Amino acid sequence: MVLIAVHGRAAVHLPAERGTVLLAVEREHEDRATAVAQVAALHERLSHEAQAFLDEGAAARWSSDQVQVRAEHRHDGPTEARRLVQIAAARLEVRFRDLDALSAWVQRIGEEPGVVVFGVDWTVTAAVRAAGERAAREGAVRDATERAADYAHAAGLGDPVLAAVWEDGLRRGSSRADTGWVAQSKAARLDGMPALVLRPDAIAVAAAVTADFEVAGAPPSAS
Repeated sequence: MVLIAVHGRAAVHLPAERGTVLLAVEREHEDRATAVAQVAALHERLSHEAQAFLDEGAAARWSSDQVQVRAEHRHDGPTEARRLVQIAAARLEVRFRDLDALSAWVQRIGEEPGVVVFGVDWTVTAAVRAAGERAAREGAVRDATERAADYAHAAGLGDPVLAAVWEDGLRRGSSRADTGWVAQSKAARLDGMPALVLRPDAIAVAAAVTADFEVAGAPPSAS
């Protein structure tokens, strides 16, 4: 009996179905109350737009933080005169179902003064994720089976029979490889940039296994 041990790997690429926009509203002014009022007004308007997306079904959910204020010093002019400014900011997240609506909204608000778009987190639904994980696991086992067959036939043996399968990292003495979800995120400040169409990269689902195969007999001896 000959033992053949191999790795098997597979990846499935899924188109993004959801996108969560991460943004902040930020204004600065020497007067604290003015900075807060400016941010509160802009933040309220964007929150109303987020709620409208939710009501019409373009968004799945949205959330926001309260306005926070911090003080920073600025150095202006040739003498770098020091002055204290108040910076008010509030964060907002909107999870979109409609990716066309997401792209149009990000482009529009990204051009507004005081709005900073940090990026978009792309995801898929739980059902699609589960199907992708299943397909990746099945693909990893097929890859291991094909590898074992290649080695067995190269050695002049028959077809190998699967004896054991380990998920990556579970076999003693092995180290876990980078497998699982890799979601591409556009993390960039968009204000002041030219027209942009957000097309998310495919989300990769990967799986890896280690498998043992048994082959009856022994390789032919060299003559």
